[in-house]
Amino acid sequence: MLNLLFNFTPLKLLTEFLWRDEAFSYFMARQSIKDILLTTALDNNPPLYYILLHYWIKIFGQSAFALRCLSLIFFTLMIYMIFLFVKHITKKNDRQIEIFLILIIFNPFLLYFGFEARMYSLFALLTVSSYYYLIKQNKLRSILINVLGLYTHYFFTLVLLSQLIYSMIFDRQRFKNVLKSVILSFVLALPWFLFIYNRILSNTKTFWAKPTHIEDLFNSLAILYTGYEAEYYNYYDRYLMLLSLVLSVVLLFCLRRVKINKITKMLLVWSFLFYFLFLIISIFKPVFVPRYLIFAACGFNILIIYLLLRMNSKFSLLFIGLILVLYLHYWRALILYRPKAHEVRTINEIKNIAGKQDLLYLTDPILYFTARYYFDENRIYLYNLNPKKSQSYYGTVLIPRDKFINMLPEYPVKAFIMTSEDKFTIETSL
Repeated sequence: MLNLLFNFTPLKLLTEFLWRDEAFSYFMARQSIKDILLTTALDNNPPLYYILLHYWIKIFGQSAFALRCLSLIFFTLMIYMIFLFVKHITKKNDRQIEIFLILIIFNPFLLYFGFEARMYSLFALLTVSSYYYLIKQNKLRSILINVLGLYTHYFFTLVLLSQLIYSMIFDRQRFKNVLKSVILSFVLALPWFLFIYNRILSNTKTFWAKPTHIEDLFNSLAILYTGYEAEYYNYYDRYLMLLSLVLSVVLLFCLRRVKINKITKMLLVWSFLFYFLFLIISIFKPVFVPRYLIFAACGFNILIIYLLLRMNSKFSLLFIGLILVLYLHYWRALILYRPKAHEVRTINEIKNIAGKQDLLYLTDPILYFTARYYFDENRIYLYNLNPKKSQSYYGTVLIPRDKFINMLPEYPVKAFIMTSEDKFTIETSL
C-alpha cells in the first residue's frame, strides 16, 4: 500500500530526489541568519522563506522529506485560508464548501509546489491571506501579511498592485483605504528594498525565462490551472489546448449565468490581469515563469469555486467530476514523465565507484547544488568555467570562487567529469 502511495500518487513528490533549486534552498537556509540576509541580498529572492527553513532544519533535519514538509504545511494552511475566503464571499455552509475544496487539494499547480522545498507555497498562502483580510477590511492583518509577502517573493508586488487596480476601478469607495494599506506595506518593506537597491539595478538584464509563443495564449488557462512549463517539458503538450477549451467553456458559461458582482470582478483581476500581461510581454521579452505567477493560480481556482457555488448543483458536481478525471490524467503524466533530478542517479553511480580522494568535476553549473547535496561537497568543483560569466540564476552567490578549477588532479587521484545529467568521464594527469 505504501509503495502504491509513494510511487503512483502525488505523494511521490515528497520522496523524490531534491532538484537544483531545492538543494539551493537547503544550502541557503543552513547558513546563519546574518549570512542568509547578506546572501539573499545578492540573489533573486527575499529572505523570509530561507529564515523559516533555517529553523525548520534545526528541528527536523535536512532530508528531502523534511525539507519539503515545511511547504506542505504552508499548502495546508492555504487550503484553510481558501475555505475561510470562500465562506466569507458565498455565505455557504461548511459542507458545501468542503466538497469544492477537493479542486484545490488536488490542483496540480498548487499541490506540486506544496511538495517542493521552495517559497512558492508560502507565496500562495500569503496571497490568499492578503486578499482575505482585504475583503474582511482588517487593515492591521492585511498590512502584516503584505509585508511578509514582500519578504517572500518580489512578485508579491503584483498582488498588491492588482488589489489597487481592482479597488481603483471597481470599488472606489475603498480605494483610499487600500492605497494607504499598500503604501504602508511598502514602507515597512522599504529597508530591504534599499538594502538590495544596487542589486536590482545590476540584475535587470539577466533573466533565465524563455520566450512564450502565440500558441501559449491558446493554452493559457491550462497553464494557469496546472502550472505546466511548456518551454521545458513536453509530457502534456497534446492535451493543453483541450484542457484550456474545457476551462474556457465552463468559465464563460458560468459568467453568462451569474450576476457579475464586485467579488467576481475582484477575482477576475486577481486571476488574469498580470498573468496575461506577463504572458503577452514574454512573447517579445522573456519574463513569463508560471510558478512566479502562482498568486494568479490561487485567484483562478477560487474564481472557479465561487462561480460553481452559484450555479446549479448538478452542473457543479458534473464539472467537479470532469476536473477530477482531468486531474488524474495530468498527475499520471507528470509522475511518469517529469521525475525530479535524474542526475542524482549518475551522482550516486559515481559515488559508489569513486575512491575517498577522487573528485567530482562538473562542466555545467546547473548540476552544482544537487551534486553538493548528494556527494561530498568538499570534493566537488566546477571545471573549465569562468565564474565571472556565470549567471546569477545558477546560484552563484553560494558558489565559492575556489570551487572553479581548470586543472586535473594528479594520479592516483581521479576526476569524475560529469558533462550532463547522465554522462561522465574519468580523467587524471600523470
